[in-house]
Amino acid sequence: MTGHPEALAWTAWPLRDEGPRAALKVLTLAGIIALFFLVFGHLGWLAAVLLPASLGKWFLPTAYELRPDAISVRFCGLTTRAPWTRYRRFYAHSIGVHLSPFESPSPLDPFRGLFLRFRGNREAVVTRLEQAGLKRGEKKTSAKAPGSPSPPPPGPAPSRAESPAPPPPPPSAPPGP
Repeated sequence: MTGHPEALAWTAWPLRDEGPRAALKVLTLAGIIALFFLVFGHLGWLAAVLLPASLGKWFLPTAYELRPDAISVRFCGLTTRAPWTRYRRFYAHSIGVHLSPFESPSPLDPFRGLFLRFRGNREAVVTRLEQAGLKRGEKKTSAKAPGSPSPPPPGPAPSRAESPAPPPPPPSAPPGP
C-alpha cells in the first residue's frame, strides 16, 4: 500500500487481535484435525492442510486502505484494488462491513461483495464509506418471495372453538403372525 495522504489504512489480524480466545480456537482446530486423523487415518493430512488454508484470513494479516478513489486490500502479498463505483451498498456488522455491488440485498452478495474486518475503527470506516457515496444497507429480518401472500394482519388468535382439533390418527393394526 502506498500510504496515500487522504487514505484510511489499517491491518486486521484476528489471530493476534483476539488474544486468549485465539489460543482456544487454535486448540479446537488442532483437536478437529486430530479427530480427522483418528477417523480417516492418512486422509487426516487433507484436513491438516485444507482447514487452516480455509481460515487464512483469520491466521494471516490483511491490510486495508480506503482511498478517495478506490479500496485496496492486501493479503498474502497480493493487492486487490477496486474503484468505489464498483460498490453500491454496505452492511455494517459487529466485526466488519460487507460491501455489495447491488442496489438491494441479493443472494449473490457473499460472492460478489467484499468484507472489510474492523480493528477498533468501526465509526471511521463507516464514515468513509458514506463519504464515498455508498448507501447503508439494512438487513432484512425475513425473506419474502415476490408474489407470495402477505402474512395475516395482527389480531386476536382464533379461539379453540373456531378451529376444531384434527381427528386422531387411526389405530394401527397389530402385526400379523
